[in-house]
Amino acid sequence: MSKQRDKGTRFETWIVRFMKPLWPDAKRTGSRAQDRGDIEGVPTFSIEAKNWQRWGHKDVAGWFLQASKEQQKEKKPAKIVWAKLHGRGNRQSIVMMEAQDFYWLVNKYDIK
Repeated sequence: MSKQRDKGTRFETWIVRFMKPLWPDAKRTGSRAQDRGDIEGVPTFSIEAKNWQRWGHKDVAGWFLQASKEQQKEKKPAKIVWAKLHGRGNRQSIVMMEAQDFYWLVNKYDIK
């Protein structure tokens, strides 16, 4: 396994463990699944996990294009990109979503 792939696998595994209390069925999808999010067993979100050392807005745009394809294939109502920040711990990673998905989430669960 390449160093990059190993980094991604470790980050995805951490996300699953971190969210297991909320998503007991969560598990890594693994590299065998094309056009599916990195984490399965999550009812609401298609999740694209990224552990890149350096990234910018063009990378994020591409990640959301990828996440959109996965969301459509999985028929999930929303998608998120979960990205690790270089030099920070996993708990300081960031979760990003598009405005339309944020609006759906707030409206669906009456968060005000």
